[in-house]
Amino acid sequence: MISAAQNPENLGRRIMVIGPAGAGKSTLTAVLAQHLDLPAIHLDLLFHTPNTDWVPRPAEEFEQLHTKAVAQSEWIIDGNYRKFMPPRLARATGLVWIDPPLHQNVWGYLKRCFAPQNVPGRLPGGSERVKWLMVHHILVTQPRSHAQMRTIFEGFEGEKLRFGSSDEAAKWMRNGLLPNRNAEPP
Repeated sequence: MISAAQNPENLGRRIMVIGPAGAGKSTLTAVLAQHLDLPAIHLDLLFHTPNTDWVPRPAEEFEQLHTKAVAQSEWIIDGNYRKFMPPRLARATGLVWIDPPLHQNVWGYLKRCFAPQNVPGRLPGGSERVKWLMVHHILVTQPRSHAQMRTIFEGFEGEKLRFGSSDEAAKWMRNGLLPNRNAEPP
């Protein structure tokens, strides 16, 4: 867990944000990127083809986009895509793990599906309707990888933060990162 006093500048200039779907990775990334003046890179936007219903790009194209993103001198990158984590981990100066309970992930995903169009990490021209395959992924697939995420987090040698809930991450943003303490994260 973290304390609200944790200074985000300690995370450095190449920050990874990981966690399950619906946890709030894209929102936290957008707020941190603005606060730290870093480019925000949402891996879901690199992985999926714009103006589609979240259709994946060809694997080689995603790999090239990922490699180019990680090679930048500064970034905050959200998303897991564990197969591609090693080069990110090797360059990252900071790691943030949002690790909420399962029900918060489902709720976060459903909220995103009904959110306004300007939500961080939304695929340009993409559809945000509820997809039962995604609900299954959140409920069944993601919990199986929790131990792997914990191992990645614990093995990271740079500065790191772990939020035990989406609410904890939102409170941290409100208390230290947003210009107006009463504002809600985007």
